[in-house]
Amino acid sequence: MPRAAFLLFATVFLVSCRQTNRQVFRSVYHWQTRLSLSPEERAYLDQTGVQKVYVRFFDADWDPDLQDVVPLAQVQIDSASLGKSWTVIPCVFIANRAIEKLPPDRIGLLAKRIQTKIEDLAQTLPAHTPIPEVQIDCDWTASTRQAYFLLLQRLKEGFGRRAWQLSVTIRLHQLKYPDQTGVPPADRGMLMAYNTGRLEDWEETNSIVSEERMAPYLKGIQPYPLPLDLALPAFRWGVVFRDGRLVRLIHGLEPNALRDSARFVETGPNRFAVRKSTYIEGYYLYQGDRLRLEEAGAREMELAARRLAPVFRKAPSLTVAVYHLEPSLLQRIPHETMVHVFDTFR
Repeated sequence: MPRAAFLLFATVFLVSCRQTNRQVFRSVYHWQTRLSLSPEERAYLDQTGVQKVYVRFFDADWDPDLQDVVPLAQVQIDSASLGKSWTVIPCVFIANRAIEKLPPDRIGLLAKRIQTKIEDLAQTLPAHTPIPEVQIDCDWTASTRQAYFLLLQRLKEGFGRRAWQLSVTIRLHQLKYPDQTGVPPADRGMLMAYNTGRLEDWEETNSIVSEERMAPYLKGIQPYPLPLDLALPAFRWGVVFRDGRLVRLIHGLEPNALRDSARFVETGPNRFAVRKSTYIEGYYLYQGDRLRLEEAGAREMELAARRLAPVFRKAPSLTVAVYHLEPSLLQRIPHETMVHVFDTFR
């Protein structure tokens, strides 16, 4: 074989080996307060090759009466419904206002309480369920950055004694401008590649995934100081406006819930107005309120995957997580589509 041909063959072979050795872990988020998987959900996870489940264990928010940070929305775990082959990653959502209001001298105590709460809930998982990592979700701001980073440092110290890695969620603006927003003291980051549009603008088409809004964050992007994983959207919600202002989100709201013409009138694609004051999904809506339905389905997931795959091309190890697992996901996104999305990052 001529030398040039041999060198070309060797280069292609080595590149092929590197691509083959790349680790891409398939994952989903579970963000409901009861973790009890149906046989259909377990089959779906098996068909898509999911290896990790990121489970929201609880929220941490400020209680004005107690003048303290308290746990809310604690998960109830049906251990019999979980597969023994899945790795569980406990997640804790911390409200930014909780960090803002907590006195600095109580941050260490909060870290200990969070770890203890995670340890207690982990006891309800199936025996020998591996927990290599704990994830903290908080959209910190300039005013809470110092206190939040101190909390993460205290958590990392405690988690290290349990051999738990600490991961944190990263938004696109934090990925783009790490010098301004700061880099959290964690082992890994999870890039939340959604909610990129103008949620509070009634004229927005879909604030969950907006290619137009995502593009500037990815243009000329530099490597982030932390190893990054990626979360892709697969959820829906209703955005409620009252007197021209956003007043609430109704998670999981489906179009069929708005088909009662006595209470709702369709005013445009995915747009509705409340004709008669009523309850929906436990929320009270007033006559004249307007709703915009938004969804990240198969098309939006594939769009986000195609745009973000180049950003993660050089990562030797990558977790791709889908947010989030709930019953309608199985009908909205076939497992073949989910597999295709995961394979985009191979």
